[in-house]
Order: sequence, then structure tokens, then C-alpha cells
Amino acid sequence: MRTKIMDGARTLFREKGYSNVTMRAIGRKVGCSAAAIYRHFRNKREIMQALRHEGFVKMLEAVRQEMTSPDHRRRLVEFGRGYVRFALENPEAFALMYNLAGQGPEEDPDAGEEPVEGFAFFRDTVREAVERGGLEHADPDTLVFTIWSAMHGLACLINCGRLRTVHGAVNEFELVERMLGWIVRTDLA
Repeated sequence: MRTKIMDGARTLFREKGYSNVTMRAIGRKVGCSAAAIYRHFRNKREIMQALRHEGFVKMLEAVRQEMTSPDHRRRLVEFGRGYVRFALENPEAFALMYNLAGQGPEEDPDAGEEPVEGFAFFRDTVREAVERGGLEHADPDTLVFTIWSAMHGLACLINCGRLRTVHGAVNEFELVERMLGWIVRTDLA
């Protein structure tokens, strides 16, 4: 039942926005009473936290699967490709994870815990590339935010259709390769 509640809430949060969804509406969507939902979740915020947590766990898994190269700079490109691929294959989860278009609570004091493991993994991958991959010129913290911002922005532009509007047909993963190849100043082809 917990999974069914999360699936129904995910759809409603995406369609109507977090603030416009009630526990009763979630119950109607999944065919149970609001009281039945409270056996699984304390409140709507806890449902959202479960959805975000699930998304971050799946994204980290997807990124790790993409990262197979022993070359440290290449792994940065693979990270970017995995990040963008996850966003394209899971647009609803991606939007909820990052509260895009206001699907989540305005202020969420507990939201900081979910991305920590994935962010730590990425930060460590960048630090390894700087230390062992010939990127001594790079500041690790700046490189972390440069790559993350570029891939997050690209994923958002693709998912909202804006990239095709301004650029036309484009192979998203070739673009990832070119962008990150430029960022790490090397030809990774």
C-alpha cells in the first residue's frame, strides 16, 4: 500500500502542485481513505520526503551504473551522462526531487538529507579526477559545482522542451560529451 500511496501522490503533486493536494485527494487517487494513508505516513510532507529519497537513491544507482571507465576524466563525463539520462528517463521523479515548478513544500527543513550520499559520491569522483586525472589546474569545489550546474541545467532544459525550441534536434548525450569535454579541457572522444 505504501508504494501505491507514493505513486498516487507523485502523480498528484506533479499535476496539481504540492500545496494543492490533500491527503483526502491522495486517498481518492489510490482508492483508500485518508485515515488509511496515516497508517503509512504521518503527513503529506513525509510522503514527499519518501518520494525524494526514492528518487535520489535511484539516481545515484543510475549514475554509478553509467560510470565504468578507469579514466578519471572520462568518469566525469559518465557522471554527467548518467545524471542527464536519469532526468530524461524519470522526469517526474527528477522534478519532485528538486522541487521544480513548486511541487514540494516551500520550506522543508528535512530536505537536506536525501542528496548527501549522491553529492558526496560525485564530490569524491571530482576530487579523484583532480588529484589523479591530470586536472591539477582545477579547484575541486568549483569543478563540482560547474559540472553539476551544467548537467542539471541541461537536464531541465531538455525536460521542459526548451532545448529543442532554441536549438532544434540535438543528441543530448553528444552534447553532454562536448560540454564536459570542454569543461575538463580535454578531448574525451
